[in-house]
Amino acid sequence: MTTFAMPDPHPAIGALLAVTASRNATVELTADTLTVRLGLTWHAEIPRASITSAAPDPTRRISIGAHGWRGDWLVNTSTRGLVVLTIDPPAPAAWASRSG
Repeated sequence: MTTFAMPDPHPAIGALLAVTASRNATVELTADTLTVRLGLTWHAEIPRASITSAAPDPTRRISIGAHGWRGDWLVNTSTRGLVVLTIDPPAPAAWASRSG
C-alpha cells in the first residue's frame, strides 16, 4: 500500500478543515483499491479496475473540501494540481465516521 497526503491548504482554510474534522486528507493506493479520505467524516473506496482514466485537471477551483452532485465528487485541499478520474461503474462515497 502507498499513502499520499493531499497538499497542505492555505492556513485559513486549514483552520476551517480542522474545525470540521477534515484536516487529515489522504489517498491510499493498493493493488486493488484507491481509497480517498478527508478527515474522519468522508471517504470513498474505488476499485482500481473501475478507474478507466486519470488526467490532470487544468481548471483552477475555488472550493476546498468534499463536494458532491449526482455522483460526481470534488475532494481537495488545494485549488491547484487536481486530477480527474473517470470511474465506471461509479463508486459510492460516504459521509460517516470510520473506525481504525
